[in-house]
Amino acid sequence: MTSSLSSHAALEPDDAAAPARQDSAKRRQIIDGARRVFLALGFDGASMNEVSRAAGVSKGTLYVYFASKEELFAALLRDEKQAQAEQLCHFDDDGPDVDAALQAIGSRFIDLVLRPDSLAHLRTVMAVAPKFPEIGRAYYEAGPQTGRRRLARYLDRQVAAGRLAIPDTVLAAQQFFDTCKGDIFLKVLLGVGPLPTAAERAGHVRRAVDLMLRAYAPAR
Repeated sequence: MTSSLSSHAALEPDDAAAPARQDSAKRRQIIDGARRVFLALGFDGASMNEVSRAAGVSKGTLYVYFASKEELFAALLRDEKQAQAEQLCHFDDDGPDVDAALQAIGSRFIDLVLRPDSLAHLRTVMAVAPKFPEIGRAYYEAGPQTGRRRLARYLDRQVAAGRLAIPDTVLAAQQFFDTCKGDIFLKVLLGVGPLPTAAERAGHVRRAVDLMLRAYAPAR
């Protein structure tokens, strides 16, 4: 009897977690369907009917998870931008080679912001944010703000180790990202310039890293 009770007790945590796993899987199914619809039709052209069909769920189920198209799009942005920020700011906080770390993050960053889907989402956000500011907030907080904070934490560690001298690491992180983008990002975003080649991107990031290291080199 004791063995049987122990066996059932051991299963209880998994049984309790099963609805949460199912809920998470259904939410992911909806988000994946919404991504396809928004990329294909844009925000204005997309509808909850289209999303429910693409996600393979009923409209009733869709509205259980998201009350409106605006809420769904904001959730999609948060999911994608948080995942991108995690990938972007993946580095060894205690690594001594600051040059290599900044080169790597700068290269990942410029590749990310110039991706067609990234540009499409930003254009959509810029178009709808005046009417739906929560969408602009979701994009900013999950993407640029998260990336800046993550890089600032890395810079804090380098300042503590004496490798850099930065009075405001959050500002320095923003300066670095802005310098990496330069005018090439704006030209591509507005459609007035071609995508830069890999060599052009590498050279641009190299100059941004050099500027950062010169500006915040510790006093000798």
